[in-house]
Amino acid sequence: MNLTWFRNGRERILAIGWRLAGYEVFCWVYNYPLYIWTMTHFGLFLGWFMMTILSLVVGAYMFWRYDRKGVDWLFANTAREWEDATSDTSGWFRRALVKVSKSRNSGLVGLVTFVLASINADPLIVAVHYRKQHFNGLGRRDWGILVATVAIANLWWGPRIVVVVWGLKILRHML
Repeated sequence: MNLTWFRNGRERILAIGWRLAGYEVFCWVYNYPLYIWTMTHFGLFLGWFMMTILSLVVGAYMFWRYDRKGVDWLFANTAREWEDATSDTSGWFRRALVKVSKSRNSGLVGLVTFVLASINADPLIVAVHYRKQHFNGLGRRDWGILVATVAIANLWWGPRIVVVVWGLKILRHML
């Protein structure tokens, strides 16, 4: 088995892997214990509002840092290269995935895809994926995408967390 690509890129792979793993751990801690604790401690609306603002601030910092460092640890460029390499001879499933992914630039379908992505993925990942170019500075369009995806994600997940918090309060009173 030829693993020269791994030996040659080992340090880059490890650097990207540690960034991605660290980011996933941060997201889990932020999305679950911290978000729920804040809404429980400060009240449902104020806690949600505080976490939404914090989401925007943290997302803006990470977005800026991602662009400034120029390391594709979210694999956005890799995804674009994969899309570009897809041809008519590729399998039907791959062509379908690429069609959905490329819909980000097409009217109403692109808007629906953006909303679904914002609900199901981290806002930073969505914002990076929807950029036209990577590592060339952040423009108004890029910042607008980040603000929109943070707003959609928090408007979707905030009410769901309210249900969890109410459930926890009811359970606490029962015990």
